[in-house]
Amino acid sequence: MSYHALARPSQATIAATGIAPAWRMMTPEPKEVAVSVAGGAIAITIDLGAVVQFDTAFVGFTNANPATPLQLSFGIAGAWEVAEGVGKVALPTRAKAPRRHYLWQLGEPVLARYVGIAGNVPAGFQIGVVAAAQSFRPQWGPEFGHGRGIIDTGSATRRPDGGFGIVKGVRAATWQWTLGDLNDEEREELFALIFDRGETETLIAIEGGSIDPPYGESVHWSLLTRVEPYERNDPGMTRWALRIQDWA
Repeated sequence: MSYHALARPSQATIAATGIAPAWRMMTPEPKEVAVSVAGGAIAITIDLGAVVQFDTAFVGFTNANPATPLQLSFGIAGAWEVAEGVGKVALPTRAKAPRRHYLWQLGEPVLARYVGIAGNVPAGFQIGVVAAAQSFRPQWGPEFGHGRGIIDTGSATRRPDGGFGIVKGVRAATWQWTLGDLNDEEREELFALIFDRGETETLIAIEGGSIDPPYGESVHWSLLTRVEPYERNDPGMTRWALRIQDWA
């Protein structure tokens, strides 16, 4: 897998019909969900606040049936365009996680102020997070050594009788990678994104060498946990190591 994109979630406003409360989809906490109680048609509109470049939309932590499609549209008031001619279903997952993500990545950035997501969903359909963003995509992927890890928030304590006292928690993924060969423009763009997010603001990290990641595990709703200073070895070589951890 190659490194594909980092996206800064929008500081946007949101409106919705058929699913409520809408504001829960704009908080970083994925356990604060909006629910379509009766099911049927839902429509979500994200207002980015101004006409900006946009290429990524994320609907995360849903309890979607694998066959439930959602459709993305975007545009400026009075001029909407539908992306992905047919509805897109949630990314498949190989882990036993009960939540599934939808992801749209446009081949090229477009100018838009409004991002719309719509579909027909079953009763009890939940969404934890909705975000729209312009992604950072370097020309080259990561160096060898990138990979995922696991965080378990529970604990296991050895008892005197040889067993374990276990306090159940949840599991979340980590991912770490080192970018190499960033040009000056990419380095400055990445620094601006990291400076904006720090280690306490959410970002979307997307693995994979294509526009469509194969599995939901390749999409991380995450916080940065390691930002090493970038190394400039010579005018044509930059190395920058980063690590993120997922919300769960």
